[in-house]
Amino acid sequence: AAGAAADGAGADAKPAPKPAGGTTSAAAVKKPGMTETKKPVRKIIIGRRGFGAAGDNSNTQYAVLGLRACMAVGIFPPPDCLPLTEKWYTDAQNDNGGWEYGRKGTKSYGSMTAGGISSMGVCLRGSPKPRDPRTDTRMQKAIKWMEENLDYGRNPPRDKKDEWHYYWIYGVERAGAIAETEWFGDKPWYSEGAGWL
Repeated sequence: AAGAAADGAGADAKPAPKPAGGTTSAAAVKKPGMTETKKPVRKIIIGRRGFGAAGDNSNTQYAVLGLRACMAVGIFPPPDCLPLTEKWYTDAQNDNGGWEYGRKGTKSYGSMTAGGISSMGVCLRGSPKPRDPRTDTRMQKAIKWMEENLDYGRNPPRDKKDEWHYYWIYGVERAGAIAETEWFGDKPWYSEGAGWL
């Protein structure tokens, strides 16, 4: 009541008149003592400076997972976005089926391979011509890598136990769920991972 009296709006006060256009909102009705509302500042996109210039499969994974969440609620990227991302992951996939942090090489490891599987799964399902990740040969090679290297005690094949360890375990869950498989080879990834945690 004290707040209402201070605003000059008591029990007998009349509602503020509707502004032209027939809409009423807190922003549209200007009360005495209020200042003008500032227009939003135009956002500026800042380009990457050096780090990751050769490709960054970790950040790409999170971008793709974000796009997946957008598509789930009806917000879609430009039509060439997922096909270009699929091409990147295809070109970056190592011969053994895994991925590493950047371009194609020889040092596949767990967290980046799990990220590659989930990203490829999103690209395959969400592209203009959707495909089943389970029948894709690139995905089959990657899942074979997971079968041969799945180890919850570390981010394989790295020797340091704490090197992106839980990021790896999170990646296993995303990879299995998005690839729509309960198994990496003969390993039930979910129950094994839950048991380890």
